[in-house]
Amino acid sequence: ELLKSQISEGLIKGACAIKGSTSGVEEIICCGEADYLRGTPMSVDSVFDIASISKVFGVTTLLLHCRAKNLLDFDEQLGKYLPELSDKATSRITLRQLATHYSGLDNSKPYNKYIGDAAALYKAIFQVEPVTAAGTRFEYSCVNFILLGFVVERLLRQSLKRAAREFVFKPLGMKHSFWGSVPDALHENLVRMYNAEPGVISDESARGLFPAHIAGNAGIFTSGADAALYCRALLM
Repeated sequence: ELLKSQISEGLIKGACAIKGSTSGVEEIICCGEADYLRGTPMSVDSVFDIASISKVFGVTTLLLHCRAKNLLDFDEQLGKYLPELSDKATSRITLRQLATHYSGLDNSKPYNKYIGDAAALYKAIFQVEPVTAAGTRFEYSCVNFILLGFVVERLLRQSLKRAAREFVFKPLGMKHSFWGSVPDALHENLVRMYNAEPGVISDESARGLFPAHIAGNAGIFTSGADAALYCRALLM
């Protein structure tokens, strides 16, 4: 009823909610439209751009995979994994501080002024500096997970797109999950976002880096059914 009331009030166009446990899916509620311009109804297989939830589904899961393989230490400094940071203060931030948003890096995104030039944008991300001392204050910041994404790529020696497919999506049976772009065959399933065309990454920074680079802060597309598989795995 809550979802239906939000649709009737014009707050959202559609939604998919799934209730379940370690035993499996118990209830599915899909209502409204996935794409109001095409009149496509919402379904459990509708593919959403999950924006910042990519930080969890993607980079966080891959970081834990790297830790399980003894490829990283969360209390090691970032400069060990990204030596091009050289002697910048950012190089002395630990992976744990980045992952928990205690890095001292704010969310002002000065690098976004280079959107339109992926190479310049990538380079500018490595120029960010903390505005407060690391470990002293919580501040949510997308660049934390962009940098962590670069770390994962170095450790696994492959792109986040390939790594997520190999170590997350495929093992969990997430057949409608992709990082960066969605296959043409599934375009009919795409949900229309308010700030981007269906199938286009909604986050500005991630969209600006793609396809030359995959940003760890956003850019994953997935369905309600696949999200349920991921959430069930967390409970196991």
